[in-house]
Amino acid sequence: MALAAQLITVIFVGSSPTRLIGYIMNIFVLHNSPLTSAHHMCDKHIVKMPVETAQMLSTIHRVLDGEEYVGYSKTGRRIKRWTHWLDRDMSDHKFLYHATMVNHPCTIWARETLGNYMWLVYHGLELCREYTRRYNRRHASQSIIEFCHESWPENIDQDTYHKRTPFAQAMPDEYKVEGDAVSAYRKYYVGEKAGFARWKKGIGRCDYRKLHDPLPEWFYVAVCV
Repeated sequence: MALAAQLITVIFVGSSPTRLIGYIMNIFVLHNSPLTSAHHMCDKHIVKMPVETAQMLSTIHRVLDGEEYVGYSKTGRRIKRWTHWLDRDMSDHKFLYHATMVNHPCTIWARETLGNYMWLVYHGLELCREYTRRYNRRHASQSIIEFCHESWPENIDQDTYHKRTPFAQAMPDEYKVEGDAVSAYRKYYVGEKAGFARWKKGIGRCDYRKLHDPLPEWFYVAVCV
């Protein structure tokens, strides 16, 4: 498949958002600071979440600044697509991902204000830095996040740079905490992610004899004590 074709956004027309959303994509708000929140991510999420962050930021650029049209899949199903000017500027090597889960609550939150968008950008950049610190290489999604830092969506409200709305909480209801996304995501992390959460590659999550960096205190207290 041609690279330009891979960059075109695809979403099925008339699809139910609830079928598309689930909990496949997320912003794990483990701290109000986008940087500290990135530091608290376990190893698996340090690898995975830069991709999801770049996907959300790419989706925002395509939906807000792209050109929408309806095409057809190989099976003849109608699909909604967005193109973006970067699709025609391949020499830049800062390619946006195709849009995905346009109506996901986290993606909606991130495009509500420029302040929300920039929180996600700074979070994504720090995820990439943390990935490099832990694995000594550059994350494949870093160039996209850097582009999104350098070039804001033209059609986002530029006067909302200092405005942030409450974080979305994309998780089962049992973990949600009204007005406190940080507490909610920490509960969700402990309840659903503790089984694989590690903070050093290949090292048990509660083995302080081998860890170079401490676990986030909130996780240690909930799981290891």
